[in-house]
Amino acid sequence: MNRLFTTLITALLIWHSQPTLAAEAGDRAPSFTLRDQTGEVRTLEEFSGKVLLLDFWASWCPPCLQSLPWLDSVQKEYEGKGFVVVAVNLDRDFSKPERFLKKLKISHLQVLQDPTGELANTYDVPTMPTSYLIDRTGNIVLRHKGFRSADKETLKVQIEKVLGK
Repeated sequence: MNRLFTTLITALLIWHSQPTLAAEAGDRAPSFTLRDQTGEVRTLEEFSGKVLLLDFWASWCPPCLQSLPWLDSVQKEYEGKGFVVVAVNLDRDFSKPERFLKKLKISHLQVLQDPTGELANTYDVPTMPTSYLIDRTGNIVLRHKGFRSADKETLKVQIEKVLGK
């Protein structure tokens, strides 16, 4: 009995200590099925052939107050070039992000709901916001954690580089 218990504990510790595989540059973007603000089901495959910026955010995230208006302006600037920003919200109650978006006058982003955090776990999102730039073939080109005003130029250069391919 003692030996069985020790074996089980050892197996659990080994399993639990295995590192999570984060979605990183060079990886195929993990697929998703999420609902948008109207309740319509959306999938990663719908954006095939487009450059996608998948941004994970929440209404309680201070840097998101800066990143979302900027992402909205970038979406507006590049929407005719096959570029889409998909903002994945992690709030459990969607009325909070709706008010948040309205207050910030966000109107160009595709907003999807991930109230359980399942997709965020799949992508191993470490902080808010975290963005993944995905090329037209579905591969992750860039994983960007956090947001500061100084990040704008770097991100824009990367977006333009991927759009130019």
